[in-house]
Amino acid sequence: MSHVRRRSLKSPQTNLDPLSASVFNRSMKQAFVSTEPHSGMMASRHIGRALVSVSTGDIATKSGVDAIVNPTTRSLRLDGRVSASICAQADRTQLADACRHLAPLDVGEARITPSFGLNSANIIHCHGPRYIEPDAADVLGNTYWNILELAEREGLTSIAWPALSAGALGFPVAASARVAMEITKEFSPDFHNLKRIEFVVVDRAAADSVAEEILRPVEIPEIRTAINIRVHYAPEEVEAMRQGFNGDMTTKWFFYYEEPWLCVYRGTRSHGRCHFLLKLPSSASPAPIEEAWVCAALGGSDYFLDKREVERLIPILLDDRFELLDMASDIEHFGETSLWVKRGRIGLHSSIHEFDQMLSVEEARALGSRLLELTDRLSKSSPIRG
Repeated sequence: MSHVRRRSLKSPQTNLDPLSASVFNRSMKQAFVSTEPHSGMMASRHIGRALVSVSTGDIATKSGVDAIVNPTTRSLRLDGRVSASICAQADRTQLADACRHLAPLDVGEARITPSFGLNSANIIHCHGPRYIEPDAADVLGNTYWNILELAEREGLTSIAWPALSAGALGFPVAASARVAMEITKEFSPDFHNLKRIEFVVVDRAAADSVAEEILRPVEIPEIRTAINIRVHYAPEEVEAMRQGFNGDMTTKWFFYYEEPWLCVYRGTRSHGRCHFLLKLPSSASPAPIEEAWVCAALGGSDYFLDKREVERLIPILLDDRFELLDMASDIEHFGETSLWVKRGRIGLHSSIHEFDQMLSVEEARALGSRLLELTDRLSKSSPIRG
């Protein structure tokens, strides 16, 4: 049985001033709308490490994905619009028998069966809520979450889903897509297998509604402070940051990547607050953060640190959460000990005791001097044996 994750879905708010809203909406659409007419894709954008896109067509005949999503009922009857199309392509008898063994399916749940003859290998069956039901948006959010959780657990790399609960269940396509994107963004740090999520809708009008939600820009608050992060990050470090990071009650820092922004939250995306927005570089060579904001005015009750302190602390936070200091191309090995240089510091690793330590230049110099002293003393006190 799928775990129904109870969560409160916040309604997205637009905190952009008119100028920022215009600039960000225009830049996002220029950056992410597909320009390849043969691709069938109307828009695409990376959320975490997964590419989220939208296309039109019949989801039952979708190829190139590990699973398609079939909205169904508690009894998993194969009589909905998507189910009817699936049954026209798959072995209906085998599929109906598999579904019979999975029933009943509670609202919000998701379960998986083989596809029995479709282009995709699997079908994820889900039971979405009606638009008029209490807390319908939250329940729909649970449904999308459980699909992603199931896909990850099954090791799927790609899925295609419709706008759930739209049509007969009453949800407007745009509302369903907005819930889906909010859930996808919150789930994104847990994308370890999923690399592609595709909305498949029936017509261009629905695709345009979904595309607007995919390309919805990050919320840039009116009260904000620009900062300058001078550290140059290598492409592999940027890729690590795009994964995002789920904090816990100890760290409380959560990182979510919404192309091209790394959004740094204190607390989860749905219940916390975004503190920093970092526009990650897309260069093939080491490059600094292209743009960085503190989502508040510095020096007030929320941020007693000054600008220089924040600019110093953010790289430390990134290095720590994504273990960037361990990413080095030139590592020297001395027996069971490894040394490397990173951002003006020297890394020290012992495979015997399994520890890493980053040393300042002064600390490394002191360590080196001490090692030379000990080596000299040992060589004098005992003969060297070949």
